[in-house]
Amino acid sequence: LVVEVGDLDRAFDKMESQSRGAIRKAADEGASVEIRPYATAEDAAWISQMRSRVYTSKGYEVREGADLQYCRCMTRLEGAYLFTARNRNAIPVAYALVHLWSSFAYYSSGGVVRDQESPTGVGNLLHWEVMRFLHQQGVRWYDMSHSGLLSENADRRKVAEFKRSLGAEEYPYLKGLIFRDGIPGRSLVRGL
Repeated sequence: LVVEVGDLDRAFDKMESQSRGAIRKAADEGASVEIRPYATAEDAAWISQMRSRVYTSKGYEVREGADLQYCRCMTRLEGAYLFTARNRNAIPVAYALVHLWSSFAYYSSGGVVRDQESPTGVGNLLHWEVMRFLHQQGVRWYDMSHSGLLSENADRRKVAEFKRSLGAEEYPYLKGLIFRDGIPGRSLVRGL
């Protein structure tokens, strides 16, 4: 699912009104988003812990540190940025790991901790801030990852519906390349 962020006003207008309202509500509840480059072992450990919190809050059983190697591998990808949403008490409640490459950006990991600490709409606010940042960086396309619309897994369908509510549309995708009007982008993985 892809959002065109080259025209930010148009991207905002394409969002469902419920998503635009959720962005405002999260900001009104004191949520904020910080952005920083991602490239250290400490970042990998922090993301692994956040992923565990996200999955545990959704009722999944998580083996501590199980995906730390995956998070370390993410540091090998070019142009990685970590977006962290915090509640009014500065507690991290959501994150997104996004990789930039030329006029493309790819969402590789993220989630919202589902508990009483998370403001309503914090996921919407997080992705809106990602889109704003990408626009400022001259990125045109934000690939929010697989659609999951046809998945038998109800959680994946909910995630896909959330992404679509933010204005994401389906586009053909093949081996790390994104196609728009038949023109391929470049792979995000170094050396490919």
